[in-house]
Amino acid sequence: KAEPYILGGMWNGKEYQHICKDLTLNFIDGEAPLMADFKGYLSGDKIKYHHGATHLNSSQAMCISFFKKFFEYKKVQQPFIEAQKAYEKQKRTFLKELKMKSEKPTKKQIYYYDRLCVKYGLDKGNVEEFTKFDLKERISRIIDEYATNYKNID
Repeated sequence: KAEPYILGGMWNGKEYQHICKDLTLNFIDGEAPLMADFKGYLSGDKIKYHHGATHLNSSQAMCISFFKKFFEYKKVQQPFIEAQKAYEKQKRTFLKELKMKSEKPTKKQIYYYDRLCVKYGLDKGNVEEFTKFDLKERISRIIDEYATNYKNID
């Protein structure tokens, strides 16, 4: 026997025991899906329910209850996806820096570093011993230190 607070919904002005009082009570877990990710009636953040969705034998309510986790998959997975993206970005940065630590600096990088050192009267050291990463770090430090007018190199 069903609970009285769940059933006894209205249909055409009459109360019936096979109709839920609230649509959400017709779902297995008592909650409508957060979103649906399918075309047609089940698209976007707002689901268009059939007129008889509160009936206990509603095929739409049964289908949504059964596939609810699939509908909400993107929404539920979003924090994990974002964390994975952040981790992958961090990994790419680390690998890029690791590669730069074994490469010689480019001519453009050396020229830019020379121009910065001349402009600010800095000792540039032995550029031949620097890696691409070392020079990148030195350029960044100079720019940070003299940030107000670093764009006017010449």
